[in-house]
Amino acid sequence: MHKDLHKNGALVGKRAFSVKTYSYSELRKMLEKAGILVVKAYGDYKGNPFKINSPRLIVVAQKRD
Repeated sequence: MHKDLHKNGALVGKRAFSVKTYSYSELRKMLEKAGILVVKAYGDYKGNPFKINSPRLIVVAQKRD
């Protein structure tokens, strides 16, 4: 994927980027491997618990001591 960069309406460059989707279990395993504990997982911005069919995955995590 590419993103056009504009300044004052004029194209000043392009940047390449990529996006990867992770499942909750994949993300949790990566965080745990990095020494980060998942405290809570939400499924939306209203604070509802994460479920497999949730529209979002919002993770609250903290570094382990």
